[in-house]
Amino acid sequence: MPNSHVYAALANDAYTDRRVGTQLAGHEKPVTIQGVNYSILEHADNPRTGYQGTIYRSQQDGQIIVAHRGTEQIFKDGVLADAGMVLTRNNLQVPDAVALTERALGYARRIGQEEGRTPEVSVTGHSLGGTLAQVTAHRFDLKGETFNAYGAVSLNQRIPEGGSKVINHAMAADAVSAASPHYGQVQLYATQKEIDTLYQSGFRNAGWAQALMPDSAVLGAARSLGSHQMSQFAGPDSVLDRPQSRALARENAGMIDEYRDKVGDIRKDITEGSRGLPGRVLDTIDSLRGPVAPGAGLRQPAPAENQTSLLMSDPAHPGSSLFFQAQRGVQAQDARIGRSSDVMSDQLAGSLATQMHAAGGQRIDTVLLSNDASRTFAVQGNPHDPAHLRVAVETTTAMHTPLEHSSAQLLAQSQNPSQSQLQQHGLGQQQEAQANPVRSMA
Repeated sequence: MPNSHVYAALANDAYTDRRVGTQLAGHEKPVTIQGVNYSILEHADNPRTGYQGTIYRSQQDGQIIVAHRGTEQIFKDGVLADAGMVLTRNNLQVPDAVALTERALGYARRIGQEEGRTPEVSVTGHSLGGTLAQVTAHRFDLKGETFNAYGAVSLNQRIPEGGSKVINHAMAADAVSAASPHYGQVQLYATQKEIDTLYQSGFRNAGWAQALMPDSAVLGAARSLGSHQMSQFAGPDSVLDRPQSRALARENAGMIDEYRDKVGDIRKDITEGSRGLPGRVLDTIDSLRGPVAPGAGLRQPAPAENQTSLLMSDPAHPGSSLFFQAQRGVQAQDARIGRSSDVMSDQLAGSLATQMHAAGGQRIDTVLLSNDASRTFAVQGNPHDPAHLRVAVETTTAMHTPLEHSSAQLLAQSQNPSQSQLQQHGLGQQQEAQANPVRSMA
């Protein structure tokens, strides 16, 4: 298996822009790490979600590594993907990461047939890329290493905490890796600057001193933005080359654990506060169902599972008409502000269609925004007619709600009218407190 230095170098190299496509071994210059060349088998780039990833293969032992790129573009990656993980427990880039990892496994199988020995596939990534590495490692039961990853356990993937397949390297004061539990083991590293920063933010190693000294996790995180950089692990000053970094983390475990626990609590409060009643119901259902065992992606779904995966973008889905009507309204708003419609546009349309169906609506004639754009409304009838039917969704939450979830929810509503009536009653109460929509999206 590659060592931690190799994983760090490839996670860092994943930020390199390359031509998109397959069979790149003869077109892209190999990456040399510790004297070993790594061929580029494939590079993926989906501008709709911001996802990018690269498949590498060692020219020494043939092993294949999938590196998922981390947070780079502040809008697509930093706001939409990262904020989506916190607010809605969803990551828009997961399907792309899963698809690229599946293709890496396909390369391995094909090589095994041709050469008689199937190379092992593993994963890596930094920041958001580390999250995707945890997700794909769990999905396909792979080994891997991540760097300052946002833990995947709090996502809506039913991933268990802990395990031995993945090693998650994290800097002590890094708020991103502290915000969510991890799939795999966590290895902490510290610099003296980080320890000084935590001390200045009120954190102490001794429990009695901690109780007497007010602390601020927010202040500590704001002062430690540099801890999140990939350069902490890759390059000449890598903490991987300094055993004293891990020793320093162990010596100051009291203050580090206190800080990271408080960062995690803040994230948890934000997630729970933004989810609302429907989100909490889904979270409770996930909790009752329990975590999914590693390797679920290697197993073929049962026929019944395939039947429930029908999306409302498919004309055969009972909510397809509502979806396409909502989609037209959302796309019109995208065009008005000069924004290209993307996955989030469809997910917003799916949420609107689901709410309209739950309210007993038959069509969506207009899509509106509130003054501050925090809410999006779907209207049946003339908005100025007192008899119109109106439903609303939280814009940010709806944009990050997977179309699969909305499709399954609407399908369940169509099969259980009593559930729909219950939701309609809740919607009516909710709408009484909502601001009037004033900005047309259609």
